[in-house]
Amino acid sequence: MPACRWKAHTHNLYRLENVNNAIVKAPVGGVINKRFVEVGTYLALGNKIVEIVDGSALKLVVNISEREVVNMKTGDRVTVTTSVYPEISYEGVVTFVSAKGDASLNYPVEIEIKNIAGKELKAGMYGTAHFDIKNSGNGLLIPRAAFQGGVNSKMIFVSENGKAKLKRVVTGQSYGDMVEVRDGLKQDELVIVSGQINLVDGTAITILE
Repeated sequence: MPACRWKAHTHNLYRLENVNNAIVKAPVGGVINKRFVEVGTYLALGNKIVEIVDGSALKLVVNISEREVVNMKTGDRVTVTTSVYPEISYEGVVTFVSAKGDASLNYPVEIEIKNIAGKELKAGMYGTAHFDIKNSGNGLLIPRAAFQGGVNSKMIFVSENGKAKLKRVVTGQSYGDMVEVRDGLKQDELVIVSGQINLVDGTAITILE
């Protein structure tokens, strides 16, 4: 008799273990956005069941240049704006900085953003990250239009003793219509920003106020 009772008790424990294994617990809280299975579906290891979206903290992925990434580290604070709520600025924190760039020398950076009650962002929306990256202080900014044949030429005209002098410079980061010049240009030199198509090295010029 004791042996029979022991077998029945073991069987009950086994059934309880099977029931516990059938309960799926989500590792995070959120909203079920998509279901991949229906009731009665047989599952194998690794099968997707549902897609859960945690709207309390969103992640913005941006690509930054090689010159910017050297000054970027996890934990940096970032201001994020969106077109859906242009009047609101969201606080973001850099959680990941890629150690490898792509073919265009861009480096992926991940920013975690906390939602604001009443102005909640949703997954899939676009945002703009505003980085407060300190400049090294070694470069000068000149208009993009100053370059002869485009920025990639790295050639500009400066005014020197009443003549146009063609110079090669070392460019850095672009900031909209402005381009950083890191070498080849002095702070007190006058850069010609229009009419370069009519100039060659040594052409006499007149500066118009």
